[in-house]
Amino acid sequence: MKNLIYFLAFFSLCSCDPHDSRLTIVNKTTFPINYDFKFNKSDTVFDNFNVYINDAIAIGDSSRQSILGTDTWLRKLKQSENKQLSLFFYNIDSLKINMHKFNNMQTYFLAKKYFKVFKLNEKQLDSCNWVIRVTE
Repeated sequence: MKNLIYFLAFFSLCSCDPHDSRLTIVNKTTFPINYDFKFNKSDTVFDNFNVYINDAIAIGDSSRQSILGTDTWLRKLKQSENKQLSLFFYNIDSLKINMHKFNNMQTYFLAKKYFKVFKLNEKQLDSCNWVIRVTE
């Protein structure tokens, strides 16, 4: 029985897909936010408005951003066109008010409806410990 418990514990640890959760977003604004990230100009955004609304980062809250794979944030950063991670932040209250004017989130993004942009290289991300504090 004891061996079975060890086997199940070992199996459950080994069967998990690894995630890279080094990036943390801290909302220091007076409204809920969400974001898009791009490593290359050709990267697209999710089309569904509700993804951004439902997964918003509340006022004063923080959220660890996971991406599938080991060291994926860093690997994608090093493989990107400009060796930068671009983060585009949305005011969710504004998104709710204006989303009826756009077909999808891609058109909202192309209309530059984000309120803040960070373009960070590896050195800048390391210096802030991969913690991005978003202010107004």
